[in-house]
This record gives sequence, C-alpha cells and structure tokens, in this order.
Amino acid sequence: MNKEAHTKITEIVRSKLKDKDYKVEEQTDLVKSIANDTKAALRDMGRDKRYLVQVSLGENKGQGVQVGMRCFWDKETDDYTVVQFKNETIFCMVVAFAVY
Repeated sequence: MNKEAHTKITEIVRSKLKDKDYKVEEQTDLVKSIANDTKAALRDMGRDKRYLVQVSLGENKGQGVQVGMRCFWDKETDDYTVVQFKNETIFCMVVAFAVY
C-alpha cells in the first residue's frame, strides 16, 4: 500500500495504544476498535478495493513473536502494509490487505 495508508494506520495505532497498559479485559475492544478505524480510514481514501485488516495484540514481556502469512492474489492490483507498535506492556501488529 502507499505511504499515506501506512501513515494513517500508524496514527490510529499510536493514538489508541501509546498511553495504554496491557489489561486482558480491554483487549477485545481495543482490537475491534483498531481494526474498524483502520478499515474506515482506508475506505475514506477512495480507492476501488476491498480491505481486510488483521490485528494481533498481546502483552509485551520481552518475548519474541513470529507471524507468517500466505496469500493468493494479483501482484499487479493487490497490496498490503504492516504497522508494528510496542510500548512497555503491549505489542501490536496490524496487517492491512487491499485486494481488487
């Protein structure tokens, strides 16, 4: 995806998580909120694509996290971007796919 999309997603994630501490009871709502705001921001960019957003969020205890994916798509029209965030208690990764 273009730089504008990456920047918008980064702003969304930072605004929602920068001052947060990890609390199990808040994670479901945070993940939904990040995903919904990301999809809305991408749709507002006005491109004729469908958007899929995956949000992975968990407690940061210094552990490593590996994520893998496989997709079938048209590399001429489809794209994705990844935004990562980490503070003292939370890690988050947002993957946004744009498919024609």
